Amino acid sequence: MKSAYKSGSVTITVDYGYDIHSTTFSGRTYKRILSGKPFTISGQGFSIEGVREQDYWQFNLDDHNAERKGALHVYAEEGREVFTGELDDEEVSIEVF
Repeated sequence: MKSAYKSGSVTITVDYGYDIHSTTFSGRTYKRILSGKPFTISGQGFSIEGVREQDYWQFNLDDHNAERKGALHVYAEEGREVFTGELDDEEVSIEVF
C-alpha cells in the first residue's frame, strides 16, 4: 500500500473481471484505513439493470466483522456482494493524488 498525505485524495478501484467499482475520498480517510481502524464509507453508487444502488466500502473488518488490518469488503444496499478481499489483492488498485 502506498503512503498517504494529510491532504489530497485517494481512489480505490476494484476490478474483478466482471465489473469495476471505485470510490474516492480524502488523504485523511486513507490514513485512517492504513492505521487499521475499522470503518465503513458510502461509495459513489452504481447502476445495475437500470436501478441505482448505493455501495458501501468496509475497511479493516473481515467477512465475520472481526478486525483485520487490510481487509476490504464492498457491498450494495440490496445485499449484492461486490468484493471481499484485501487491499493488497491484485484486483485492487490504489491511486494517491
